[in-house]
Amino acid sequence: MPKGLPGSRSPRSTVSDDRPPESTSLPQPMELTPAAPGDAGSVSSLVPSESPDVSDRPRRLVVSLLPQPPEPASEHVRSLGEALAKAVEFNIGEIELRVDGPLPCPPLEVPLPRLAVRAAPGFRPVLQFQPTVDVPERVMLRLTGGNTHLTLEGLELRLDLPDDAPADGWALLGVSTGQSLELVDTVLTIDNGPRPQHPLHDQVAMIVVQRRRPLDGMGTMDPLLAMGQQARLLLSRVFARGEASFVHLAEETPLTISWNQGLLVCGQHLVTTSGSAASPKYYDQIVIDLTHVTTYCRQGLYYLRRGSGKGHQFRVNFYARECIFVTEPDRPLFEMVGVPALPEEDELVSIGEGNRYSPQDVVFLRLHSGLPGDPVQDFELGKRWSTETRSQAGVLWQRMPPLHQPLHTLSKDDFWVDASLGRAGCDPQVLPVPWSDSTPAPLVPSSPSPTPLPPSASPALP
Repeated sequence: MPKGLPGSRSPRSTVSDDRPPESTSLPQPMELTPAAPGDAGSVSSLVPSESPDVSDRPRRLVVSLLPQPPEPASEHVRSLGEALAKAVEFNIGEIELRVDGPLPCPPLEVPLPRLAVRAAPGFRPVLQFQPTVDVPERVMLRLTGGNTHLTLEGLELRLDLPDDAPADGWALLGVSTGQSLELVDTVLTIDNGPRPQHPLHDQVAMIVVQRRRPLDGMGTMDPLLAMGQQARLLLSRVFARGEASFVHLAEETPLTISWNQGLLVCGQHLVTTSGSAASPKYYDQIVIDLTHVTTYCRQGLYYLRRGSGKGHQFRVNFYARECIFVTEPDRPLFEMVGVPALPEEDELVSIGEGNRYSPQDVVFLRLHSGLPGDPVQDFELGKRWSTETRSQAGVLWQRMPPLHQPLHTLSKDDFWVDASLGRAGCDPQVLPVPWSDSTPAPLVPSSPSPTPLPPSASPALP
């Protein structure tokens, strides 16, 4: 396998990401202070610079590792960090990547109010992060502006975690209250070691969501304005895989996840949270809205474990249409630990239509009160907090997904379902192909005999 191929654990590249981002409206132009060459463990920072001559400003930024012919009003750079700094300096809102395969990057920050990073037509760039264990910043691409909106389109983001002593807090992407992240035709990959169910590092997430403090501009605010201050994750045709959780909230903040057409293959949960120290307002909630998404989340969909000093949690509204949800046996879809009382009916709302669940006896909610002598309580799917319409138990795969392999190596073609299931789940044909899958499998894999997981003859859920 070629050196630097996303499927390999090759040595860290010596290519450094040593310059800037793209922006729309900062009051003061900035330029990036480059990291030391080859240092994939330092965060590029922004420092003020003198205003450039307007007549010299490019209107387009292109990242390419190969020489390019001159283009009108365009500037070519060799790294994403350099492009980010130029975007801030010249107030440019879009970066085009003319790169096939790995583009080594150190941890980066995006301070811009609005930015789009897109693959050029015909190119398949991979933003490859290979940090060392002693790196001070463990979030690879973090939004740091106010109400920042970042769009990533046609990219693959890959995090190859180090083989050194374990460290917590790794993430591919980081957003905060009031910010939004849009992923379109994007692949997220985390390589957390070669052994399934035995990750090298704990507390790893593809996206970490952080609560912005009052000192960050979120002080006393009109309730109508406060309702709009949430983190938003907007996903369309996204394939995410690896031994990690998909989203982690260290402390709860209003959050909306909207995902249409996706495949999630992860060793932990769709969402993990440690609760909230403050009593939530009526508008504080976590909304998860999924349409045509197939998930294999080994441990379940939602996991709340109240941390020290966090005696509250936000309302959770979960909506799913024509999705497939697979967990390991005896793992609940929703789990709450350290919650002394059952949630009120408006504190946990799950509404599903036309979904498939496996295993067929999956538990909807498991509650651990944490009080001495209190038993663990399990609650069925389709009852009390859960409303299901036309949902079925059981998934019939065209061929059994090879879940014994490292999850970061799995392909979208491992998750084709039998046509008899109708429209449930994602359509793998519309999802992006990881760059490492250099020899794509047929669009519809042939399989002489479908393999049920579990048996397909399953009654409809109430």
